[in-house]
Amino acid sequence: MTHEFFSQTWAEAFREQINRNPEYRRSARGWQQVVALVLEPAPEVPRGRHLLLDLFEDECRSVRAVKSTETESAAFIVSGPAEAWRQIFLARSDPILALMQGRLKLVKGAMFGLARGSTAAKQLVHSATRVPTRFPGEADSPWRAASTPRL
Repeated sequence: MTHEFFSQTWAEAFREQINRNPEYRRSARGWQQVVALVLEPAPEVPRGRHLLLDLFEDECRSVRAVKSTETESAAFIVSGPAEAWRQIFLARSDPILALMQGRLKLVKGAMFGLARGSTAAKQLVHSATRVPTRFPGEADSPWRAASTPRL
């Protein structure tokens, strides 16, 4: 089943993949964060989309599609346009590098705090590549990385 990017069904599938990823579990020990990911508004997504990830130690307790006001509780808020997220979740771009290059914006939180979890962040991306996904405005066929590279 293909999931619309940042929808609740995509969020649930993403959570499952995170918790199935042994490399994430190893790299996330000691990492306790609530992170919000924001898909910025565009013609295909007039109100944008928001995800809230509850990451506790080596487990992703939840990933939820939320309203923008619910992201305020997050320690980190990362925002970007669909194409930037697409490149990241196709494993063509590193999330920390995308932040440093300005393709994504750190709206809330300190870069140092995110950088400390860079290995776990890469494993979150690796987990996302395993979710059959359709971006807003795309045809019904899922996109996926040709192979799931080891990050």
